[in-house]
Amino acid sequence: MALVRSGTAGNASLLQWFTGIRYCIPAALQNWFTPEKGRVLIDLSQSGRVTAYLVRGKKRRVIGQAATIGTGEGLAEGIRRAAIRVGRRYELLLPSAAAIEKRVQLPKETRSNLRKVLAYQLGRETPFNQDQAWFDCRIESADSEERLRVRLSVVPRAVAAEWIERIERHWDGSVVSIRPAHDEEFDYLRGSQRQTGNSWHAKLLLAMLGLVILTALALPVVPLIKKHQMLDRLEQKLLAVKREALPVLTLRDQYDVLAESVSFLLKQQERWPAPLGVLDSLTEKLPDHTWIQRFEMRDAKVTLRGESTEAVSLIGILEKGDEFDQVAFVAPLTRNARVGTDIFQISLTVANGTHK
Repeated sequence: MALVRSGTAGNASLLQWFTGIRYCIPAALQNWFTPEKGRVLIDLSQSGRVTAYLVRGKKRRVIGQAATIGTGEGLAEGIRRAAIRVGRRYELLLPSAAAIEKRVQLPKETRSNLRKVLAYQLGRETPFNQDQAWFDCRIESADSEERLRVRLSVVPRAVAAEWIERIERHWDGSVVSIRPAHDEEFDYLRGSQRQTGNSWHAKLLLAMLGLVILTALALPVVPLIKKHQMLDRLEQKLLAVKREALPVLTLRDQYDVLAESVSFLLKQQERWPAPLGVLDSLTEKLPDHTWIQRFEMRDAKVTLRGESTEAVSLIGILEKGDEFDQVAFVAPLTRNARVGTDIFQISLTVANGTHK
């Protein structure tokens, strides 16, 4: 087994300490202090063998190989040392046999939120739901019938669960990409990048930094305590004066409360949209093949329940224009086999300044 050494133990410790310091600064500046750009690629696609690479740009260099990670503790140590140099970033390359691929057709209106629609449809198109698998998709073509042909690739989370736990809990790293070996353009973590917590080195450094800050703040505490005590005595004297003027203050307070209540009611009346205006706009937007069976509105939040022959296209239809925001399904679609429609539940928010 050939392993790549990353320097002496002293140099590795300094590099590890520097990486911990980097986690203490704002995320926007962390990339400036990353020792090297790149990642550690762990190739699981070869039957009975694990190969690890150090990847920088388009260049790959072999760190080592082993039959399994359990029989290659030297490989594990080489991976950990190499990962420190690239900010503990890892990529997993899964065997092609682990992926399930399917081509599905969807309305063109779903293009703008394709991944959201497929997430709700995952249980219908594959044996897995959102919590059991990762997926990625690619639009292959759009035909003349206003339909999209989409290539869907799905992999069970259990395939990589052991490696993710080892990387995040034992190696203190983060998995930034999971790809199939047969098509590396797919990335199952696209749009849902996993973020791992700081290492124990960073937590120790943060604790020490907090201790220094608390010590610095403690220096002016004594004068502040004396000032607070003086303020307390002044407040007691002020309360005594207020007690003498209590009847006048009570009447004034009652007047202020009444004035605030009237003002609040007027502002609320101007702030929230009129339900009939919202319902009228929904009736104009929704296509003829759609029926609303239940309409609920609280403040600017609206919940719809109904049936449609093209329910997956409703999100894109309602998002057009500037009348409604945050349009989303709140439950998976349910098929009504008797009439051939899908039962849907959608929530949305009425945009400010509309439907007064």
